[in-house]
Amino acid sequence: MSDEQRDDTATVRASARSASHKDLPAWFAQAVVLLSLWKESGLVERLEGLRWMRVSKQFEVVDMVLVLLLLVISNARSVRGFFKVVKEHKVDFAALAALWGRERLPTRSGLMGMLHAVEPDLLAQVVPLFCPT
Repeated sequence: MSDEQRDDTATVRASARSASHKDLPAWFAQAVVLLSLWKESGLVERLEGLRWMRVSKQFEVVDMVLVLLLLVISNARSVRGFFKVVKEHKVDFAALAALWGRERLPTRSGLMGMLHAVEPDLLAQVVPLFCPT
């Protein structure tokens, strides 16, 4: 064998670094399934039609409901605890948001601001989606 490199030989460079990697939380797969079902059932489309007065124009009712669903699915004891788990596991919020055709989801402070801005008129629009009778 020759020490010369042939022209038809591919060169590959590999590098490795030490990093702690946490697996996705156990609830992630359940979230994907449930969020997909909501999308297919038409509930997401109905939520997208709801409008409300709020300080931030970045997020809609659908974004708030999506995060609240994730809170329930994760069995988090608090909003703070949920966002801590999301950060620790590096949960891809963008991937979960994309299931509903959204680009991103509110931060913890953004969600809290949205919850504080919920008015009776908005609740009157949302409740029939979940409790039609």
